[in-house]
Amino acid sequence: LCTIKSGTQTPDAWGQVQPAWNDMAGLIDLPCRIVPRSTQERNTPAQVYVSATHHVALAGYYPSIREAMQAVVDGIPYNIEGVEWDGNRQMTRLFVRLVK
Repeated sequence: LCTIKSGTQTPDAWGQVQPAWNDMAGLIDLPCRIVPRSTQERNTPAQVYVSATHHVALAGYYPSIREAMQAVVDGIPYNIEGVEWDGNRQMTRLFVRLVK
């Protein structure tokens, strides 16, 4: 099952900004299927980072899901890096990166 969470930035006791994730109404315990995808490295002058590591397929059309959100699948958090919908509005696919 997949739950979509929205993040807010909250300062901690030392003033450091920490993300706080909250469940999105209507996007809790959605049936899903997650599969790994080939990992790609992206390079910038300052860093190298890995792009999406998995696909999450949701049975349904969920246009409110955005890239800045997080998908938690079976208790494992993934940052959403991309969202696409099929032409019939029957399925939503998420491109996600495992949070480490």
